[in-house]
Amino acid sequence: MSRVQEVLTKTFPGITFSKIITSPDDTNEGAPYSNCIARGNTDLSEAELCYTLKDIERQLGRTDSKPVMMDIDILQYGDAKRHLSDWERPYIKALLGFLLSLLVIVVAAAPARKTTPQELLTKATEYFQGGKYHEAIINFEKLQQDYTLTPRYLAYLGFAYYKEGDYEDAAKTLYPLLRDTTSQSTLTALSPKEQAIYLYACGESLFHIGNYTSSLDIHTRMLSLVSGCDKGDVLFHIGMAYYMQGNYADAIPPLEEALSLYKTHATADDNLHKARLNQIDTMLPGLRRIRN
Repeated sequence: MSRVQEVLTKTFPGITFSKIITSPDDTNEGAPYSNCIARGNTDLSEAELCYTLKDIERQLGRTDSKPVMMDIDILQYGDAKRHLSDWERPYIKALLGFLLSLLVIVVAAAPARKTTPQELLTKATEYFQGGKYHEAIINFEKLQQDYTLTPRYLAYLGFAYYKEGDYEDAAKTLYPLLRDTTSQSTLTALSPKEQAIYLYACGESLFHIGNYTSSLDIHTRMLSLVSGCDKGDVLFHIGMAYYMQGNYADAIPPLEEALSLYKTHATADDNLHKARLNQIDTMLPGLRRIRN
């Protein structure tokens, strides 16, 4: 409990806590629980707050296995009560007596100043650069409701979709930016290294949703921008795109080159590329027999 309070205090400065009391496990599956109520303020939306609390649970060791070792719930957000059945639990009623009002865990959100577009953009960019892609998506999508994002910020959004496994939206966002290399509404002004990042995310997203023709186009354009195992990854996807289209003869050369690059550049602890190396080794004899 002390560790949870420490992390919550760092995340939500000014948060206050009730005393800690112990109550029986009402599922009869484990030992008694320690319980505490907190009250604080935040400018996060309820969805963002919920995601943040779940992330804290994971950081502190919560897993999907039972019994549940730790649980952080939102009992009230602003004026809206949540988990209504919990409000009737005796220990919740007891803990409420130790706070000054019924506005409990983690927010009792006072009316907040409206966030400006520039503040939203700054927040979205900081989330993106910090690898918090879910939060970045939320803020970029808020901006999209009223404003048109520049190509770079659209690329950030598309890459965030890709990192979150939303390949459909990643492809829809990135492909228009990368398909046309002549328009000013593209990413051609970016460095080759940065372009390669977005090209790879786009090409892999297109592959995942079964658009192999467009995936081939995007990956082929990457070949001059990458080297080593990165080039092997591009060639692997090119070969697999041909394979998925039933074009087995054209699949062989890129897979052979990818195999050579993996053998040359993959390290002993590089499990992804070792797995792909074994996959190609298994596929090539059959593909060569089909070709011959």
